[in-house]
Amino acid sequence: MPDPEIMYYDAELDVPGSQQHNATADKLAEASETIAKRRSLHVLRDNPIWYFDPDSGAQKAFYGDAGLARTDDAETVVADQLLIMVEVVSTNDIRRERKDTLQQKRLNEANEVPEFALLFPELGDPRAFELYRLDENGKYELVPPDANGRIESATVPGLSFRVLPASKWRARGFKVEVYDRAELLVDAHTARLAKQRAEKRAAKAAREAADAKQQAADAKQQAADSKEKAATAAREAADAKQQVQRAEERAAALALKLRALGIDPDG
Repeated sequence: MPDPEIMYYDAELDVPGSQQHNATADKLAEASETIAKRRSLHVLRDNPIWYFDPDSGAQKAFYGDAGLARTDDAETVVADQLLIMVEVVSTNDIRRERKDTLQQKRLNEANEVPEFALLFPELGDPRAFELYRLDENGKYELVPPDANGRIESATVPGLSFRVLPASKWRARGFKVEVYDRAELLVDAHTARLAKQRAEKRAAKAAREAADAKQQAADAKQQAADSKEKAATAAREAADAKQQVQRAEERAAALALKLRALGIDPDG
């Protein structure tokens, strides 16, 4: 446990996050790692970060969910090194929610962290994502989405967030997508699910193609059978016609013989 004399720690707020909170934090951390590696930054996830406490003025270590910083030592980060801090808000306890939102926002603003974001993970919560940026007066100002629905970071060029339509939250299992320029950053779990869905679609398409091929073969065979039946019927009709013709010829010949004998075959 951190030393309460120098570290900000409240045992009453040490409440486990919900499953959705933890899953969202994991997704955010994976995306942040990708962003960090490409820019020689460090990801701070539950690392102690040294801030000046706005209430006491003393320097204390506080914690955040996902921060990006320029530092050579992730264990001794000060607020001045932060580029952005994202807090995944715990809403399963009102005290933790106040800490994650009001207190953390005030703390980061007072220490002039350039950007601070709140991510609300619970799917039943209408709130989703808020990015704040320091204005010229040193106060946080809410950053609106651009024409493409992206909320762009100014301190980490290329990093942006997009809030999904609420109708897709439950199907996707999360609310916010993270982008590095045009690239959607997908965490390993989501990538596995996407791969499984793609494999299922491919297997279904293969089955449907096989069924269609079999149906085509069956139709071809039926057509061949029908053609053979038609040919047989035509032969049978020709044979019947010939039989009728021969019978008529025999009858005519017999009539001639009878007439030769003076017998009228029609009488």
